[in-house]
Amino acid sequence: MSIPLLVPDLGAEAETVRISSWYALAGERVELDEPVVELLIGGATCDLTAPCQGWVRGPLKPVDSAVTLGETLAWIEPAH
Repeated sequence: MSIPLLVPDLGAEAETVRISSWYALAGERVELDEPVVELLIGGATCDLTAPCQGWVRGPLKPVDSAVTLGETLAWIEPAH
């Protein structure tokens, strides 16, 4: 079962953040804790890492999209 990659609560007052870049695209393999996407909040960036080893599955939200806390950005299909 795929695991959702969710926008975390970054502890800032803003309700939305922007996707500034993807390090891994749909179909690519990632390792546990490997950065998958970079988020921009205010003037700071934050890397969101893979919750498990596996493959990135889409659809992926486009770069420069405004996303809200708790929103699903992509899915990680665990490696067996």
